[in-house]
Amino acid sequence: MAGKLMNLSNEYEEEEPSQPLNPNNMLNNDWCRGVIRPPESVRSQLKCFHLNTTFIPFLRLTRIKVEEMYKRPHIVVIHEFLSEFEIQILKAWATPGLERTQVVNDTTGAYIPSKDRLAFGNWIKDEQHSAMATISRRISAITGLDLSTAEDANIIRYGVGGYYGHHYDTDVYVVDNPVIKPKRIATWINYLSDVEAGGATVFPYINVAVWPEKGAGLFWYNMLTSGLIDVNTIHGGCPVLVGTKWIVTKWIRPTGQEFRKLCENNLLSYNVLGINS
Repeated sequence: MAGKLMNLSNEYEEEEPSQPLNPNNMLNNDWCRGVIRPPESVRSQLKCFHLNTTFIPFLRLTRIKVEEMYKRPHIVVIHEFLSEFEIQILKAWATPGLERTQVVNDTTGAYIPSKDRLAFGNWIKDEQHSAMATISRRISAITGLDLSTAEDANIIRYGVGGYYGHHYDTDVYVVDNPVIKPKRIATWINYLSDVEAGGATVFPYINVAVWPEKGAGLFWYNMLTSGLIDVNTIHGGCPVLVGTKWIVTKWIRPTGQEFRKLCENNLLSYNVLGINS
């Protein structure tokens, strides 16, 4: 039986969520410059480690380099996750079909262009290329989650000035709103390029900024173990100032995780990286 790969200390000091974001200032310059950071009491408890792959046959001979960016929610960077070959395959696949990205309209549920996002994207199914299927299999092995019900991978290119305003990846309950957005238990972002300036993924409620690193993966849970949304996972993509930012996003659905990530009665219990953790 696979054991826990990582545990969180009960002594971890958390920050209180900040005030609601000003919709007219969705991407604060200080977050995007990395000026605002978690306090030292939080940063001092973050670790870098190699994932214990003893009980994961598919990864047993692989060294998975993990860097914690925050504990609760558990946000981690997996360094050197993608090979150069995989990166070039994904960019070549996406380029001919790139189209302006859209967002879900909160009223109608339809996909529409939005001033909150400036980027171009394309979709790829696992069955459309063996490279994508292999990447999904590695993500599943590392997270312990079932990706057979996950959404297709979204390959996105942000040019100079490209950005994505602060948002949640899973649904947020709104009274009297009939639109139900897709539930996504977790998000995995692969970075296909470095960015010379700008382009950070920022989590404003916890003051975390993750800078694009070619070949790295970024992972976090959008939901608590109770199934409620983790409000601290609101995030956005800072404007690209110099260069081009390429990413591949994989949104993972709760369906199929029933025996992998069990629900708990504790409404504030956090999911962490690892099998059966």
